[in-house]
Amino acid sequence: MGELSCSQQISSNTCDRPRLIIEGARAARQQQMLASIDLNLLLSLEALLEHRNVTHAARHVRLSQPSMSRALTRLRGIFNDDLLVRGSSGMVPTPQAERLARMLPPVLDALRGMVNRQGEWRSKTIMAIPDHQALILLPPLLPLLREHAPNLDIVTGSFLTGALRRLEQGEIDLAVGQTGGTPPGFFRRRLYTD
Repeated sequence: MGELSCSQQISSNTCDRPRLIIEGARAARQQQMLASIDLNLLLSLEALLEHRNVTHAARHVRLSQPSMSRALTRLRGIFNDDLLVRGSSGMVPTPQAERLARMLPPVLDALRGMVNRQGEWRSKTIMAIPDHQALILLPPLLPLLREHAPNLDIVTGSFLTGALRRLEQGEIDLAVGQTGGTPPGFFRRRLYTD
């Protein structure tokens, strides 16, 4: 990742493990910032960037809404950026937040791998997707998922009715299809046009 402000270097010792080297005039500040980051804040950041809604992110990581708001305030201080700002359709990520969204998954996956007792992190994603769209989208998607997220299990169901409510309640993680208007707090992206 060329956007990191620190460099990663392979040490010359016998175990050849990577180590983080922080150099330059900002080294003391960077060390202090790194020491101030609570790993739970990174999980909160992951949820906030995924859900773009404080209430939904709080529910995802099993925190209260006020606790998630405090976490967002702390994250804004650590990264010296608003991260998420109110927009017409909910919270909108800043460019810094978009950058962090690209950097965060491999960091958290590595941490999850370190603490997993079986040595293998597994996760399950539940997706509501009609059969005809599954036939179009899943064949190219599944090989990519096997390559980049081999321990991710995808569970699909074709029932889209009530998808927004089910997303909000955490019954499903993703809905693919024609969902009509999307209220604030939901992230929506056009995948293709018939």
